[in-house]
Amino acid sequence: MDEKDFRDFKWLNQSKAIFVDGKLMLEAPQESDFFCNNGAISQSGITPETLYNAPFFYTEVEGDFVVRVRVSHDFKDTYDSATLMMMKDYQV
Repeated sequence: MDEKDFRDFKWLNQSKAIFVDGKLMLEAPQESDFFCNNGAISQSGITPETLYNAPFFYTEVEGDFVVRVRVSHDFKDTYDSATLMMMKDYQV
């Protein structure tokens, strides 16, 4: 696996992506999150940007597909996470 395997991928909330020893490593900034509230509006009338500011590196697919991944993380602080996310029909 190398960079050419991801040439058609796009970013939502771009961040840093590097390849090390055949592994894709993505970096998310502190205090980032990706909470989809399905169009609901907060009490203040808007959805805070901090609820959907996490980097999302993606490609669009149609039809049936199979994905095989291994996700890992060092987990140093509270709220650290490693995530695989799939979305259908995302709208901000």
